[in-house]
Amino acid sequence: MTRRVSGAESALQYCASDDLRRAYNSSPAAFNHQARQEIEARYPIISVTVAELTGARHTIALRTSTTVAELKATVAELGGGMSVDDLQLVFDDSRLEHEGRRVGTYGVEDGSELRAIAKVVNCE
Repeated sequence: MTRRVSGAESALQYCASDDLRRAYNSSPAAFNHQARQEIEARYPIISVTVAELTGARHTIALRTSTTVAELKATVAELGGGMSVDDLQLVFDDSRLEHEGRRVGTYGVEDGSELRAIAKVVNCE
């Protein structure tokens, strides 16, 4: 299954530029092709594969500005039986721990493979 992100409104939610956000909110016409190109250049759409312990593999399209929390929610929606709270994502032997951090800051890029595992809870 693939989740696609497209369109000016979808790109806007990933935009870090307050100026562009203000321009869009004051006049959607001001959010023109050039503004969309700026967002797409800054935060390109990439395709990543998420492998679950069940053997299921999902290809997901996302922007490099997608947060870990947003990606975990998408993976949980796709199945596997794990809730967002029980889900841990691993990339290149590093856990993606900070929910608000962008996946691009972990080095996730087009073609990357992540693993979805269950969080281990200390039961002392």
